[in-house]
Amino acid sequence: MNILSFFKNGNRFLRGPDLLEVGALEFKIIKFEKVQFPNEEREKPVIVLVFDDEVKPDGQWDEWGVTQDELDTEEFRLTLNKTNADKLLGWFGMDTDAWINKNIILKSVETEYKGKPTYGIRIVALGKNALKEVE
Repeated sequence: MNILSFFKNGNRFLRGPDLLEVGALEFKIIKFEKVQFPNEEREKPVIVLVFDDEVKPDGQWDEWGVTQDELDTEEFRLTLNKTNADKLLGWFGMDTDAWINKNIILKSVETEYKGKPTYGIRIVALGKNALKEVE
């Protein structure tokens, strides 16, 4: 199984269903961007993420069918909703530059959108390197 195959949308924006089958995953924030989506009035805040291969036990990535080259080059984007943005603000402060190189753990959770059940992504915990700085 190639872990990258779970991220179905080719543009690499993470969506709730993407993480359903794999559970929680740890990512490193490498960049903060503002993105203008079609049919949206305002720009949306987005964090750019990479897998952090240092936090997985040896062999875990091999088991998931991912090569080191894929890990080193694969970037994912997460549009920040208010819930996730508030968590990052609480942990790392208002300056988005302070968020860079921090590890976070993402998980798919059941939620509602416009009154209908769906899956969304939540930042559920700090990763290993970020935890030391927040304690």
